[in-house]
Amino acid sequence: MRGLSDDEYESESLNNIDNDEEEDELPNNSYYPHHKLLRDMNEYKWDVATLFILQEEFNEAVNIYAVDRGLDLYFLKSNRKKGKSEMCGGGICVGSLCKEGLIPALYELLPGVDQRFCVRHLYKFRKKLPGLHLKTTYPQEWERAIMEIKNVNESAYQHHKEIPQRFWTKSAFRLRPKCDQLLNNMCETFNAVILKAREKPIVTMLDDIKVYLMEKWAKNRKHAEKLQSQAVLPKIQKRLDKEFQESGKWLSRWAREKKYEVKGPIAKFAVDLSRRECGCRKWMLTSILCAYAISCINHMGKKPQDCIPSYYRIEH
Repeated sequence: MRGLSDDEYESESLNNIDNDEEEDELPNNSYYPHHKLLRDMNEYKWDVATLFILQEEFNEAVNIYAVDRGLDLYFLKSNRKKGKSEMCGGGICVGSLCKEGLIPALYELLPGVDQRFCVRHLYKFRKKLPGLHLKTTYPQEWERAIMEIKNVNESAYQHHKEIPQRFWTKSAFRLRPKCDQLLNNMCETFNAVILKAREKPIVTMLDDIKVYLMEKWAKNRKHAEKLQSQAVLPKIQKRLDKEFQESGKWLSRWAREKKYEVKGPIAKFAVDLSRRECGCRKWMLTSILCAYAISCINHMGKKPQDCIPSYYRIEH
């Protein structure tokens, strides 16, 4: 998932490093100093809220400083926007904040990789905007939603228009990942679980992570054994049931072969079952049937569960 771009980041004091809820309300602290690496880090002076352009610059500065001073180094926090470390020894303890640098690093190491915002970074508009602009899956619907935003709040409209659509709206997501998630909760949860392990030596850390994953997979495997009577994974089946209920509102008309036109109260879509494509793009984003595709499958007299990919099935 992609976080805020480097140009949009606003620094904050070390006293607020653990407060993630107020990030969008921070003042513009452009007067804070920028990091410059010295030849002799013994002479380095840590100023409050020093800005680091890249994550690697922050890591390098902290490591060199700790080695030169003979301090014990601990990285306590590292996420999309900031990192926190403690260097203890000789009666001092230093906490440091780094500026986000994952975006240029990803472009350099993984060119062409799919990046997205976490929806939490657009959360400051939650009181006035319903989130439809995030959930829309095809461009025409997104255009209508973004114009509604303009009517409600011009500044919010300009803010969203300045951000490339491919990073934050489903209507512009690439189809290859088969994932429409706008949150990075899985990453945050895993990072929280291994937080204590990360403070240990590398071998011990890796062993702790291995044990955690081993026990987690064993627990999930045991749970999956109880689901053998089901064809599709529970959460996928829940989404499928929801789409099945919605499909009753749409009328499918056969065009030729496995191609249909599906018409409803406010829109109509072209569906090609042989290519697993629908004009709404929802089916193509996740490989989970949309209501329009289910309407066509019902017209053919088939079961929607038979069109679910193997990676969403219990036996897989």
